[in-house]
Amino acid sequence: MSVTTLAEAKAYLRIGHASEDTLIQAMLDGAEDFVQQLYGLELELTVVSEYLNGGGVALWLRRAPVVSVTSVYDAECEETIATTAWTWRGSAQVFQVGMCPWPAGRNRYLVGYQAGFTGVQPSITTGILSLVRRAFDMRGDVASESVSGWSVVWRDMMRGDGAQMFIGYTNRPPGVG
Repeated sequence: MSVTTLAEAKAYLRIGHASEDTLIQAMLDGAEDFVQQLYGLELELTVVSEYLNGGGVALWLRRAPVVSVTSVYDAECEETIATTAWTWRGSAQVFQVGMCPWPAGRNRYLVGYQAGFTGVQPSITTGILSLVRRAFDMRGDVASESVSGWSVVWRDMMRGDGAQMFIGYTNRPPGVG
């Protein structure tokens, strides 16, 4: 799913010709991918399975926004933990009933859950378009990623107000995986 269309991006950029369509589409795709990776956002409803470490009071889910948690599997004990033994309260955390710490272990728990948006989020769309605008205006600068022959440094474009557009949707601070 794309948060916005090429036509919407061209209107946002005030471009009325087709000569840069490939570049703009590549920038749209790159901006969406960057936001998904940096903030852990799923832009569409997605089934997620991820291994998490034990040892704390909560298992922190990495993808956002979390819609439901369906299973917790203890890989060390090789058993699925009954849904009556854990709880999820609409956040990005899974707790054991009674708030007991989860037994420690690296990648011990395989958690299955759904994360993502079920509809278009205007602030996400605006944020993506803002990143594309910055990338389009800065195309040709020295950078680490090539987008259709142009260089783009996505992280540099997230300084200031760019980062604020996505913070409210994430389970974690930027860059924390």
